[in-house]
Amino acid sequence: MRPTTGQIYDPARALAIAGGRPQLRDATLLGLLELLEDARGPLGDVTHYADDPATVYEVAHRAVGLARQAAMPALETLLRALADALEARALEEAQRLGQCLPEALAEVRRVLAGGGNPE
Repeated sequence: MRPTTGQIYDPARALAIAGGRPQLRDATLLGLLELLEDARGPLGDVTHYADDPATVYEVAHRAVGLARQAAMPALETLLRALADALEARALEEAQRLGQCLPEALAEVRRVLAGGGNPE
């Protein structure tokens, strides 16, 4: 299931957003990955979205900002859709989108490992 298409990562843009500071670019990227890869975190288990949608929304909203700062447009689009669904209390849609996160993160990891953006 692929909810978004487009560029996965734009390293030149990420560096520009970080003001030309590679350490800041890398810290943003690592912070985003840590937030999203926490299987026990608010976004990790879609079955718990209904338990506290406000908290999950806050985390998703924060992840949108980090994805923007990390210059990851496809991930930003997915996270924005997830945050919008949570804000609208469309929990089934939010869970469907949340189930797409592992695949989206795998794509990010592939690109970061040198696989390049999809054509």
